[in-house]
Amino acid sequence: VAENARQVLEPAIATLTGRIAAVIGVAKAHPGGEKTRTAATKESNPAETAGTSAACPITFTMTAPLSKCDLTKIGGTPAAELSAELHAKRHVKLLPDNFFEPVALKVRALTKGTAATASNIGTNDNGHCHGNAAAGVLTSETNVLTAYITAEPGATQTATKQEHTKAAGNGGTCKDDNDDSSETKPTLKHTLHVICKARKFQETQQTRTTSEEGPTLASDGDMQNIARFLLFSPAEIAAIPVPEQATKIQEKIKSVYGDKNGEFKKNYLQPLQEKQLTFKLGLNQESKSINAIAQGSDAEIVLSYFLGQQYDRNQRKRANTTSPTKEEKTDAADKTGENKKEGDNKKTDS
Repeated sequence: VAENARQVLEPAIATLTGRIAAVIGVAKAHPGGEKTRTAATKESNPAETAGTSAACPITFTMTAPLSKCDLTKIGGTPAAELSAELHAKRHVKLLPDNFFEPVALKVRALTKGTAATASNIGTNDNGHCHGNAAAGVLTSETNVLTAYITAEPGATQTATKQEHTKAAGNGGTCKDDNDDSSETKPTLKHTLHVICKARKFQETQQTRTTSEEGPTLASDGDMQNIARFLLFSPAEIAAIPVPEQATKIQEKIKSVYGDKNGEFKKNYLQPLQEKQLTFKLGLNQESKSINAIAQGSDAEIVLSYFLGQQYDRNQRKRANTTSPTKEEKTDAADKTGENKKEGDNKKTDS
């Protein structure tokens, strides 16, 4: 079950996380309204035009349409106040794919008077080129050349209702994915697909078994995962073809703990629950059953104690295999001395 969850939910999490990051990044980079504008010195007879003409270079700084994003809310509602409706809904609001494309910009170029003559638009302030007859007030100036720019994203910045699961009449199946789908390319189509997959996985989760009988537990996925590590070595599992592993694990469970009703409880569950473990909780020495430890509030502390004990054993074992202990060195020295003495005696005899 855990492995199935990883395979189904990880792509959904990665895709949605990537899409959130992309939406925030693009929204902050998209042009919003005009923030500031500056006009450079007018140009006489620019190359783009023929004959006597003039150009007014204008630079615009734009605002971002999204100033901040509150990730604690969904649709304006705090996420903690929302509940999952796995069966009732098959739509989600998402931005279209062209939200991630450059926004179209509309420029309005305005001219007034004899603006084609560069000498008549020599003043550039407030982001316009003009003749300074009225202190740059465009409605009163005689000669003006200027432009306005407006971002026109259309509907690309509006999330719309999108179907992620086909209607019940089609079996409630997921919509097709992109041919080149990837979590790093969270398109609308791919996002809808992984949402559906994650939703269907949650819907199909089976209730954990509470049976204490061997035949039932042997076919339980969680029990099989436990038995995989308890009853097999890594080499043994690797030697079994993958399609046959589930069957072999079930057979092993039955052979070790019993195949008849009552045997599994007697041979496995009761000893497991009743076995007493001694451990330290802080400075105090404790002795409790595994069942009591698992139900207690200090289960994680107790587990860390045993993990630490095992780590210490592994470290000492590794040290012993790499370098001789003090006792081993002494024994080796004694044997060397004995061998030397024996050799000297042989020389004397000869």
